[in-house]
Amino acid sequence: MKLLGTVTAYAVPVFILVAVLAACVKSRNPYSCFIAGAKDGIKGAAGVLPYIVAIMFATELFWASGLAGIAGRALSAALTHIGIPDGLGLFLLLRPLSGSGALAEMSSIFNTYGPDSPQGIFASVLMGSTETIFYTIPVYLSAAGLKSSAKAVIISLVSMLAGVLSASLLLNIWG
Repeated sequence: MKLLGTVTAYAVPVFILVAVLAACVKSRNPYSCFIAGAKDGIKGAAGVLPYIVAIMFATELFWASGLAGIAGRALSAALTHIGIPDGLGLFLLLRPLSGSGALAEMSSIFNTYGPDSPQGIFASVLMGSTETIFYTIPVYLSAAGLKSSAKAVIISLVSMLAGVLSASLLLNIWG
């Protein structure tokens, strides 16, 4: 454990030192390289910002309208028929939209059912094995300069569905 703490404490300073030395070996000014990288980073962030604002707005609207709770309860009732524990509908709706929203819902699941309950275990497995699809796809595709994301969204949603069904199958076998 002490080794991990030491590695963690020195990781960033060592990385910075290696980057400065690499720039010097290539006869480049490290400060100029840093400034050029910072400019590129700001341009990238400015290009991604509209997508981030849009998904945050849509998620908040979904939550504030009350539609999230209604849809979550309806989905939860339907999912119990395929072996997914009751009370996970809202979590499964939020996970592709918002990592922080899904984390808050997972905390609520832990408080309601307990972390060692089927609901808590299932939510934990999915939190660790799925992604915030509607956040990451616009970020990555806009950074790559791609405009069409329909195929990426469909593939990501199908893979999430496969993960949900696999988790349900495995947890029902071991549970």
